[in-house]
Amino acid sequence: MPFFGEMIALGTVLCWTCSVQFFAAASREAGAIPVKLTMRRVTCHGVVFGFLAMFGQEVKTALLHRKAVACTAVGAAIGPFVGVSLSLLTLHYLPTGVASTFFSLIPICIIPFSISLHKEHVSLRAMGGAVMAVFGVYLLMA
Repeated sequence: MPFFGEMIALGTVLCWTCSVQFFAAASREAGAIPVKLTMRRVTCHGVVFGFLAMFGQEVKTALLHRKAVACTAVGAAIGPFVGVSLSLLTLHYLPTGVASTFFSLIPICIIPFSISLHKEHVSLRAMGGAVMAVFGVYLLMA
């Protein structure tokens, strides 16, 4: 299954890349307000999730795990709402290349949480790889 996960991750990167480019263009052309756009996205996601909850047994089963639902709700508020709003605002004020350099810091920011919250072992090699990836994005965008 690792190959399947890697393909999904690659698809996510491609979708995010397209989304960033379209938003940057819209923001510069029409002066779109990031918070309003994020609210529209969250509303659409809520409608789709509601539809899945009505007809999907897996979603109904997942909703029975209260702690998982609470963690997901907090993550949804922080990630898609606050995080995406700030990233869209960043794209409004900075060139796309500079903004993507900042966004590439995510792997480095995740490492402390992986160690403290999830009790994962993160090797020096993995930490070095995260730093090299950020530096590589910087070199590409500079």
